[in-house]
Amino acid sequence: MILIDLSQIMVASTMMSLNGETEADVNMVRHMILNTLRMYRQKYVNEYGELILCCDGKHSWRREHFAPYKASRKSGRATSPLNWSQIFGCFDTIKSELKEFFPYKHLEVYGAEADDIIAALSGELEFDNGKTLILSGDK
Repeated sequence: MILIDLSQIMVASTMMSLNGETEADVNMVRHMILNTLRMYRQKYVNEYGELILCCDGKHSWRREHFAPYKASRKSGRATSPLNWSQIFGCFDTIKSELKEFFPYKHLEVYGAEADDIIAALSGELEFDNGKTLILSGDK
């Protein structure tokens, strides 16, 4: 199985597509995300099996146990010139489209981050040929 941290792909695609703008072009971001997923699938499907898209859920459990968790990101967004409401709306649109129109397995769990889902799947389950590939910017 190929476990993909979709949240990171969405953020990276958005940042690369902004070109000095403050709002994301949903069509360009969608194009970049789909090309990235297609490239990963073409490169790794024969060895590892199909893609599983892992997404950050709402309200991370980590914040309940450690209030400062990623707190600097929120304050950074508040002072950023980027329209984060529009960007997050773009992410929601693309995630909905991936669920509805594409054959990829899609996992999003309330309270969990993509890393939590990846850890649970890679530690407990074996799909396809028993091999697992994790594609994430996190170490």
